[in-house]
Amino acid sequence: MHGEIIRPPRLRTADILTDVTEANLFPHPPDPVAALARLGADIVTTPTIRSAALDRLVGTRVWLKLESLQHTGSYKYRGALNAVRRVKEAGQHDGVLAQSTGNHGIAVAAAAQNAGLDATIVLPEDVMAGKIAAIEGYGAKPVLAGHTLDDRYAALAELKAGSESAVIESFDNPDVLAGQGSASLELIGQVRDAGGELDALVISVGGGSGLAGACLAARATGAELTAYGVEPVGCDSWAESSKAGEPVTVKGRASIADGLRPTRVGDLPFAIASEAGARSLVVEDDQIALAMRDLMVHGKVLSEPSAAAGLAGVRQIAEEYDDIGVVVTGGNIDPAVLVSILATV
Repeated sequence: MHGEIIRPPRLRTADILTDVTEANLFPHPPDPVAALARLGADIVTTPTIRSAALDRLVGTRVWLKLESLQHTGSYKYRGALNAVRRVKEAGQHDGVLAQSTGNHGIAVAAAAQNAGLDATIVLPEDVMAGKIAAIEGYGAKPVLAGHTLDDRYAALAELKAGSESAVIESFDNPDVLAGQGSASLELIGQVRDAGGELDALVISVGGGSGLAGACLAARATGAELTAYGVEPVGCDSWAESSKAGEPVTVKGRASIADGLRPTRVGDLPFAIASEAGARSLVVEDDQIALAMRDLMVHGKVLSEPSAAAGLAGVRQIAEEYDDIGVVVTGGNIDPAVLVSILATV
């Protein structure tokens, strides 16, 4: 499919939340607290656990937020449902469109079904078959388009032309960002309920909404923690953008963490995370595979590679912090892929 690439509005690097709102780039600022209230009982309040064996292995206390147990198997459902509900409340669209490497697409499909809206999801041609099946299972239509983010944006533009559907952008949508941030909001509160206090929070980065949402959650709760975004080598747009002081596009490369392959971090997530002083961590695929094994063997947690990247990043900073929170962002992995990855470590 071909067409003009459709992208969200670009933000100035210096923009922070008040600037974004006053510039009318979005009708409302992203708010994880409000998002959590809007989502209510339609999401799972997933548990936060610790494993003594994993603590000993890593060398610090690690608090795991199990969003692998969320509806659709990923924390992406929080953001998708928050955004789709906004679309439904506005009453101006009869359906939704999204581009994704998998989990955001599954989440939008499920959220659209929940709201009674049609959904079409643009995916890369090499997406796992199980993710296509999941999207179809929620009554949405999958469309395959190339292998790059630009391929998917071009296909999205063609679908949008003449359509009455709203685009649920995975990177620069404030409602998606706020919904994903609600997972970190819960994590901070659950650690406090257990008598602890996080001094670092680690989350995998694709487009950056989860990292930015974590920063907003920390600010809303008064938590004095350092947020870290973890990426695979070669797909490290957040790391390179942090060095450059503005969002940059990286070349990208193949990775077992297929959900972390976007080659450019979103402008809104970059602005928020940068203003909050979030830091970056970059990991190799073999480190991600090892983290998957450790989560399964020592934490008794099944994760997908993109989620395990968070624990892989923790190993790099374990000596600096006493209590590190990790959002285990999802658990959607094909059994054959799981066996193949675990066989390498």
